Amino acid sequence: MKALVLEKPGIPDSLLMAEMPLPQPEVDEIRVKVHGVGLNPVDYKVAASGSSRWSINLIRE
Repeated sequence: MKALVLEKPGIPDSLLMAEMPLPQPEVDEIRVKVHGVGLNPVDYKVAASGSSRWSINLIRE
């Protein structure tokens, strides 16, 4: 699946489109097909400077 990935703080240098593995839902979950997404201004600003509350969760194929 395509995903908008932020590898480290810093817009637009580290914001890129990437192919990611399709998530597999657990027994009590569902997977929803998304047709469109957006990045709101607050998220864009936080992505530019980073946040101390972020955790690193890198998924690589």
